[in-house]
Amino acid sequence: MARLTEDQTHYLLYIHASQKERAKAINGRRWDPERLCWMYPKTPSVYREIIAEFGEELIENTATPASASISPKDFHEEINSLKDAVARISSATQSDSELKKLLTQKEMEVIQIREALALANQRIQELEAENNYLQAQVKRGNQLDVNDLLKKIAVEATGSDSLFMRTIDPLPLDTTLPIQLSIQIDQQLKRAMKISDENANFADLISQARDAEILDKPLVDLCHLIRKQRNILVHETVHPKTVTARVILCLFAAALLWPNLPEA
Repeated sequence: MARLTEDQTHYLLYIHASQKERAKAINGRRWDPERLCWMYPKTPSVYREIIAEFGEELIENTATPASASISPKDFHEEINSLKDAVARISSATQSDSELKKLLTQKEMEVIQIREALALANQRIQELEAENNYLQAQVKRGNQLDVNDLLKKIAVEATGSDSLFMRTIDPLPLDTTLPIQLSIQIDQQLKRAMKISDENANFADLISQARDAEILDKPLVDLCHLIRKQRNILVHETVHPKTVTARVILCLFAAALLWPNLPEA
């Protein structure tokens, strides 16, 4: 169970200590050791986050949604101003027509204020959606830039080999890259040793290339590294955070190996 109140500048959330991680996930949170509650800035987005997270558990909610264009305080002051105007009109014994005219004017002003609040909240939602979209685009753009940079470095390590460039250019930096690299190296070794058996094992091909002195030990090690990482990614369960590192390891191992492979 939870309680939500407010002061002039903050929302005040009272929850059980076991729920603190949920409270900490809401933007702008700060712990108040004196009142033993979580404090949040009074903004529309923060109010929505609190209600989304704890709304069904609130046994008390005396807080009001914050406004971007006019505060609840200003709104209430306008209402009070209307009441004062009515009182002044009554005390001055103004005519009914004048009173109705003034009341109508004030009612229109209240309607305009409400419409301004609704438009402001709508604009806030639109801006938040635009911000989320732009952040996603920036994140995606940064990822593409990093992938392109890694591929560019790898190609340069091969001496800008055109076959290597064509091999990796369309591939994403995921588990498909080690597989395609293994296939390309396999084909080049078969052509170099004139092996027509399409079922020849990659590990056996590497050993035959070593025995035929086509590959020296450092190159053999690079071939086996690519083969082993390919097998791990395809046949074993690995921690998701290591997948990209393994793929990049295969990319640069192939870049170092490529200039020393027999020509097709």
